[in-house]
Amino acid sequence: MKELKQKNKAPPGGWRYTDPDTGFRFKRRYARFSELEDHVRRYRLLNDLPSIPSLSLVIQDWLCSQSNMESYCRGIEVVSRTLKQYLKGAQASAKMIAAGEKAYVPQQVAEARAEVCVSCRYNKKSDKHSRLQRYTDKYVKSMVGDRRTSFDEKLHSCDICSCPLRPKVHVSQRIIEESLTRGERKIFKVPLLALDGKTKFICWQIGSIKTE
Repeated sequence: MKELKQKNKAPPGGWRYTDPDTGFRFKRRYARFSELEDHVRRYRLLNDLPSIPSLSLVIQDWLCSQSNMESYCRGIEVVSRTLKQYLKGAQASAKMIAAGEKAYVPQQVAEARAEVCVSCRYNKKSDKHSRLQRYTDKYVKSMVGDRRTSFDEKLHSCDICSCPLRPKVHVSQRIIEESLTRGERKIFKVPLLALDGKTKFICWQIGSIKTE
């Protein structure tokens, strides 16, 4: 996902957006980014369309995907684990110990989660992990024991929460959601575009995944 480096200056082509459901093009001569955002919000309300979570980020990401926008945008990434993320992780580990077997989801759910992750652009290999981060990742992996999925070889680390995905796909929904920071929730609420460039989905970390 990408965001604009600045929202107080119109990019090439002006402030614009195309509605993902109707294809309606917002291309008025908007004076400010906020005017475009308000128009999109009102349009969807008047047309009985559901509101788009984190609309500002969605519009910015769309703009950044247009031609000649590279120099006006930057990626939204978590380069290294923050102190808050370490604290959240420690709390999650304590909850897993206390919950016992209830700390884990059925194999069918773990497989479905893993399948989503391998199609997500935030599933990345990273060589920037600190010694402490590598230690905590190894500890979490040990907690899930011999639980595996058929996608393990393709699962790496989530570039948003920084967690190792192989063990994380096995952890209960409640523990996962309670471990997310406010910033992570904000990003995960935005509909993500899969690697195929067509499929849109909401990350399972903020809502239970559906299985047959």
